[in-house]
Order: sequence, then structure tokens, then C-alpha cells
Amino acid sequence: MFLDKLKGYFRLRDAPEPIKPEYKSPRNEYYGRVSERFSTAQMILYVVLTVFVLISLMINSEWITYENFYYFFSDMGDYITAPDSEIEDVIYTSDRKQTFSMYGGKFAVAGNSGMRLYTASGRLIINDEDEIANPMLVSSDRYLLMYDHNGTEFRIYNIFTEVFSDNIDKLSIYGADIADSGDFALITSSTSNNFAVNLYSDKFKLEKIFKKNDYIVDIALDNSGSRLAMLSYCVEGGQMNANISMTRTNRDEPYADIELTGAMPLYCKFTDAGNLIVVCDNGIYSFTSNGSQITDLPYEKNMTTVLADVNSDGAAVVRKSGDSYALIVIGENGRVTHESELDVPAESIAVCGSSVFIDTDEKIIRLNTLTKAENEISFSHPDAVMLVKNESELLLCMSTKVRNINFDK
Repeated sequence: MFLDKLKGYFRLRDAPEPIKPEYKSPRNEYYGRVSERFSTAQMILYVVLTVFVLISLMINSEWITYENFYYFFSDMGDYITAPDSEIEDVIYTSDRKQTFSMYGGKFAVAGNSGMRLYTASGRLIINDEDEIANPMLVSSDRYLLMYDHNGTEFRIYNIFTEVFSDNIDKLSIYGADIADSGDFALITSSTSNNFAVNLYSDKFKLEKIFKKNDYIVDIALDNSGSRLAMLSYCVEGGQMNANISMTRTNRDEPYADIELTGAMPLYCKFTDAGNLIVVCDNGIYSFTSNGSQITDLPYEKNMTTVLADVNSDGAAVVRKSGDSYALIVIGENGRVTHESELDVPAESIAVCGSSVFIDTDEKIIRLNTLTKAENEISFSHPDAVMLVKNESELLLCMSTKVRNINFDK
């Protein structure tokens, strides 16, 4: 009985429907059957779509919020999410402990009074005025993470609003990294060990805690969030030794455990190619995603790292020997792409693709590691923070405003 009714609902009939006499016309049986089959397929697709939507809503129920609906409908004109061409007119209030970041083509600034996210025209998208003592920003393709360094609080934002916040009771946060997948990790203190790494999923669930007795300096997640690198050190017999521990995030034990004798670790990062770059005070090292060494660049005794920028594009490192400075660039493949001497000391450095930006006392230099071409722009502001947008543009972030610099204009 039920099947007969269902068959009737889908119009699966052996006989055609009766047609009013005034609408009768010659009937083609072949096209009639084709029409009925397409009608049935259409109805089945409607049912599948409905089931899919209901299941998606149940699985992602945490995303169904008033804020997300509000911003979805207010963004129909592509006003917020359109990529910014020149971030030039952003003016903000001076604050203590300022930190800056690019996120989704927008500009974020955080201070003691909270976090603000701006468009190129200076339009304020997010204005989080909850005070935080010592804010730090970390961004990925999916989320913007702000944490209180040496504090207990952290917050997660998307391009529209704050989507998650938490307070790690009785623990301090010392560092963080976030993957393009949305997974993120925090370096924290531990009640049973010296340090711990708390690993969270892209749905803000605490998935795992890795504990170490060594002092963790930095951590790195690859783009997919499937691999975690922990950079730490210990002191044995009056000597500092660095340790690089690489593990899959769904496992407890590391698949690679690398010791660097006599080294103070500084930074580590997975590149877009999946390789890990590690910068220490006395050398630069790179490894494949499986832990095999690619590059081993220990310094001579009188050399030391003074500046470094390590990100998904690679690393740019300035090392000092006496009164001379040298620049070393490592590409995303983990190999050296450029080495040169610097004529003047650098105050900060940044790498993006094949471009390296060097901030000196009176000018900013852009070096192309492929063509070896250099060009420069005069600029002198001791408090400006260099923030890279792309291979030709950067932002100079000052206490109350931003200056956009384009080397191709």
C-alpha cells in the first residue's frame, strides 16, 4: 500500500494522466516516458538536498548564530570580503603593547584595550573592546587567533566576528600557531611538567595535550593541521641543547626527535611545501615533513643570529660576525636561495615569496632572490612595524596609523 502511494507521488504510472478534452493533443509515448523519468529524478534530488541540508545543520550547529546570519546578509554586496587594494586610510587609537597582523586581506591591530580589524577604506569590521594585558596575534587562511602572552585567555575570530574564546585556568600561554585548516595549538605551562602544547581542532575542541620537561620555545603546525613540530631546549652539563620533535597530531609519540648540541632555538615553521625550517642562535636547519634533513648551516663561533622572519614562504635570517652582517634566505623547499653581505645593519626583516624586505635606519630595501634586483624607498620611523601584504607591497604600522608602500609604483 505504502509503495503504491509513493509510486503515485513520484508519478510512476503505467497510464498517462487524464487530460481535459480541450487540451488534448497528439501524445508521443517516448517523450512522455522521458518526461516522467526526469520528473522522478527531480523529486529524488529535492529529497537528497533536503536531507543533506538537515544533516549539515546538525553537524555544524555551532555556526548557526545571530552574528553569522547578520553578517551573511549584510555582506551581499561583497563589501566586506572583497580583497583590499591599498590599506592607506586606517587610523586607530594609540595603545600599549600593540601587535599587528594581516588576515583575509584585512588589517588587524591589537593592544591592551582589545582587537580591531579594518578594511582598506578604514571601515571597522570588528571592534573587540575587552581588555587584554599582553596581546599577540597569529593568523591563517581561516582564523585570526589572539592570545594573552603570559596570561590565560585566548580568542578566535573569523572575518566577521569573534567565534570562540576561552580562559585556561591556572595556566599561562607562551606561544601559539594556527593552521590553514583551522586547527590551532597553544604553548602553555603545565601542572605536571615544565611545558605543554594544547592542540585544538578547527571546531575549537581540545583534542590532545603534549607534555615536555624541556622548555618549549616555538611550535609549528603544517597547513593541514596533521603535523606538529615542537622546538625546545634543555641545559645539560652547562651546555644548552636544542630539540626538534615532530609528531602527527593524531598520534602521541613523535616520529622524529632531533638534537642540536650547543644551540639556543629561536623559531620554527612549516612552509607551504611541507618542509620545516628551524632557526637557532648559531645555525639554520631545514627538514622534510618526515624529519629527513635538507639543509644544515651551523655558524662559525663568532657568528650569531640577530634577525629572522620564518613563515610559510621560507626564512630570511640576518647573522652578525663582528661588525659585518650577512643575509641568508631559505626557500619553501628548505634550500638556500640567496646569500649576501649587508652594507648597513638591519632593524627588521620580512620575506614573502621571492621578495625580502630589509628595514634599515633610513630606507627600506626590497631584494628579489630570483633576479637579484634591488630597489629602495626612503623611510625613517623608529617605531614602525613592517607587515608584508605581498611580494611588492608592505605596511608600515605606526602607533596610530598605517602607511602603505608599493615598490612597483
